[in-house]
Amino acid sequence: MMQRWLHTWWEVILLAVFAAWLLFNHLDGPLLEPDESRYAEIPRLMLRTGDWITPKLQGKPYNDKPPLVYWLIAFSYQLFGISITSARLVPAVAGFLTLGLVYFWTRRYFNRTAAGCTVVVMLSMLGYAAMMRMLLLDGVLTFLVLGALLSGHHALAQGRHPAWWLLSAFLCGLGVLAKGPVALVLVTPCLFALRWLDRNTTPLRLQDTAIYGIVALLLAGPWYLVMLGTNEHFGSEHFLRHHLQRFLDPAHHERPIWYYIPTLLIELLPWPLLLYFVIRRWRVWTGTERFVVFFCLFCFLFFSAAGAKLPTYLLPILPMLAVLIGTQLQILISKPTLAHAWAWTLGIALIMMLFILTMLPVGMYYYLKEGTLQVDEFSLTMLVVWAGCIGWQIQSKMQNSFRWVALGFACLMVNGLVNHRAVPMYARQASIVEDCEELKQLARLEQIPCVAHRNSWDAVSFDQNGEELEVFSSKEWPAFIDWLQRHPRCMVWMRDYKNRIDAFTDALPETVEVEQTIDKGRVQAIIIRSKILNAGAVAP
Repeated sequence: MMQRWLHTWWEVILLAVFAAWLLFNHLDGPLLEPDESRYAEIPRLMLRTGDWITPKLQGKPYNDKPPLVYWLIAFSYQLFGISITSARLVPAVAGFLTLGLVYFWTRRYFNRTAAGCTVVVMLSMLGYAAMMRMLLLDGVLTFLVLGALLSGHHALAQGRHPAWWLLSAFLCGLGVLAKGPVALVLVTPCLFALRWLDRNTTPLRLQDTAIYGIVALLLAGPWYLVMLGTNEHFGSEHFLRHHLQRFLDPAHHERPIWYYIPTLLIELLPWPLLLYFVIRRWRVWTGTERFVVFFCLFCFLFFSAAGAKLPTYLLPILPMLAVLIGTQLQILISKPTLAHAWAWTLGIALIMMLFILTMLPVGMYYYLKEGTLQVDEFSLTMLVVWAGCIGWQIQSKMQNSFRWVALGFACLMVNGLVNHRAVPMYARQASIVEDCEELKQLARLEQIPCVAHRNSWDAVSFDQNGEELEVFSSKEWPAFIDWLQRHPRCMVWMRDYKNRIDAFTDALPETVEVEQTIDKGRVQAIIIRSKILNAGAVAP
């Protein structure tokens, strides 16, 4: 019995081990600013204030996004303590669950080999492996959107199964609580089009649609109603500014309509070439494949039409494209006559790996900078695997399937190298936490308070964990002047730009004296001595 169980589940166990290693290892790297630090700080403030309804940042309501992901991170803080690892555990778990969801759905509607190939493609895909570990809302949204989509497909493919249909509506409602109405926009059109795409599925009835909408609204609606009733700016900021305006006329992240074409190709590396073979056999697509293609195309066009564009927005598409690529990979493995296809793909993948490896001498530089000459064991392992992959490519007697396994494993190691070494090092070099800690130590010696002006300081606030940092925006200049009046001598922190420091000091009243300017590179500090300030000063 045990032998039979292992024969059936060994593949699942092996894939789960690789997924856990890639997604859960080294989650404690510095927070990437400003997004990761913001999404770590909001749940911390939820725990500190006890307000689980209104997300707050720097003491003010943060009306951009719904609270589900903040709740999950705050729950992780309660279980494991407040730390970067506890915060990143939420998107990492979502990525792990997404792998399982896509694996078992692909195994049910395609076959076991295609399911295994799909998971290998997802884990070795540059975009999925990198973005699913980031402390963003998109990872949880991806799991909920795909959960709703695939549950709804399963319900209609099984003759209108009510339990799966309710599960789909439930997950879609949670998706609305995770990032807003975009979850409904991504899921419901594809379920409505399913019957047209696959004639073997059950058509939707009016009552099915009504039940779906009622369940989703009952789940997400109460929080929205409470916010509309208690926060007078919520409607204009959440719906108009952060959803409608970001789609039609964004103030930030505006990109051309073609932006996602190269972005998607990069996120799919090293596998985008296989999409050519997927498209080439479009005449023999099954109904399920047409459904997957429709979802990917619909999401791609929707995000391309939006004015605001970020690479992470494409995250829900990547697992479904992995299904198409994994299915094509299974066909190539089973047909050695298509050896030219895998050889071409493998060559492109190896070139990409070499390019990435040339960008990673920072690992050795980091050790040299610390004064200790060490060998980065992970990088060395990657080089050995990469060399072995080339050897297998040259070995003409090796079976075609083993070459694809070598490719997948080598790509998996490259992603591990990028996510576990390169990204944390970049975040550490870009972080201002260490610089601010040095400034805070100096302020303690001088026995003066610290205050921050403009920009994002969430990573510093999160690192202090309870020792709140006063932050004033340019719109709060009168309040900042009032704060200075109550603190005759203080240290003001600023970010990056010398002209901003000049504008700031020029706008200060004549009764304020600048004692000292400290430049830490990414952070500048000004020690100010003031008497009675002019409240009518103009903000810089």
